[in-house]
Amino acid sequence: MLTVFMEYKVSPDFIQLYESQMDSVINELKASGASDIQWYRAADQPSLYVECFQVNDQATYDTIKKNRTSLQHPVFSILDECVTGGLEKIHCWAFEKLNTSLNDSYVKQFQDHLLTWYNENKRTLPWRENQDPYRVWVSEIMLQQTRVDTVIPYFERFTQLFPTLQDLAYADEEKVLKAWEGLGYYSRVRNLQTAVKEVCESYGGKVPNTPKEIAGLKGVGPYTAGAVLSIAYGIPEPAVDGNVMRVLSRILLIEEDISKPKTRVLFEKAVRELISHEDPSSFNQALMELGALICTPKSPACLLCPMRELCRGFESGRQAELPVKLGKTKVRKAKMTAGVLLNHDGEILIHKRPSEGLLANMWEFPNTEYVGEHKDAEVEALVGYVQEQTDFGAVVEEKAGYIEHVFSHLKWEIQIWQGKIESEDDLEQLPADWKWVRVDELENYPFPVSHQKIILLIKEALIV
Repeated sequence: MLTVFMEYKVSPDFIQLYESQMDSVINELKASGASDIQWYRAADQPSLYVECFQVNDQATYDTIKKNRTSLQHPVFSILDECVTGGLEKIHCWAFEKLNTSLNDSYVKQFQDHLLTWYNENKRTLPWRENQDPYRVWVSEIMLQQTRVDTVIPYFERFTQLFPTLQDLAYADEEKVLKAWEGLGYYSRVRNLQTAVKEVCESYGGKVPNTPKEIAGLKGVGPYTAGAVLSIAYGIPEPAVDGNVMRVLSRILLIEEDISKPKTRVLFEKAVRELISHEDPSSFNQALMELGALICTPKSPACLLCPMRELCRGFESGRQAELPVKLGKTKVRKAKMTAGVLLNHDGEILIHKRPSEGLLANMWEFPNTEYVGEHKDAEVEALVGYVQEQTDFGAVVEEKAGYIEHVFSHLKWEIQIWQGKIESEDDLEQLPADWKWVRVDELENYPFPVSHQKIILLIKEALIV
């Protein structure tokens, strides 16, 4: 038995047309000998689709592959129009069916071992106090790329400020960003606020409880959708993130590269076969908990693991080699120069970032990227940037410090300068999104972590 994946990129203009023909495609696949047909759409790339189905033998697969590659069969005639409009076949591949040895006995042992351990060892966490879909949703968004210990105080403060979905939906964005300040990845909370507003306006204030509806909300990918549906509503949907892929790659000895989109689909199918239909909420949380406490990225505590007897990675002595992750994001270094610039009243100049892009709508000190190794390059770039943006002349007086901040794809190396603004014009006539603020007013504005470090230097009297 083969499990087949076919991935397509569809021109945005033809997405609705493409999705409207899925029933026809499914019928054709069934007629060609395919079964267990599923369709996936990437949440972060709306034009990317994956068809997943099973066939009995290589010959059947080859026939379907030929038809899907050429898109010339009458069933696909309407899709043929998409080819000229940008339907591009990227690639297709096949894996040996994952569950060849996941028989009913193994699945039951897997569930029993995991759930027994979880019920005895689960941590007391504020988002586990109840199964409120809103609280579950907020916690899952916060926990993306962030440690549990870091999230706890943020979650408690955030849910005190915005105790209900409606409170968050109609809150001032700057207040929301301020509550999120320090967690990073600010697009998460902007998307969350947009999504909860849609829930209020389109779903009567009730978080959707179907995969299609919840996955249609902004910022809700397959993992978040699965987590909310299973934890809050008890629906047996997979919630697969890097943590879960690490755990299952070791237990099931899966050697596929987890950085590839196709591999996530493979793990989702595995979870669908393993998940407890009686208690999907605990099952998914147990997988997450196992990854956090036992099956950690480095030095997994295998001798304490409740899944040791079922773990193929441990049995073969290869747990330390898994998961396989070949595609690593290359981090670009950016040399930045930033200024703490004062007016005659001792107020500091700050700037609000654009509403789109990195750190959207966050406040910051004037800063820009520069080229060169000498300090003159830093000063000239900063003075030129301020002049271009405000029409004011900046006098840079002395170097005040250096900080670094690393994003997933970018490293800022920031040289900090101290100075003042001198102009014959009225310094109050600032462009939109620029302000003069007192030191004690800085805390009223949401700043990214990198610029919070500058604020800390100011408050420690190392600057100004």
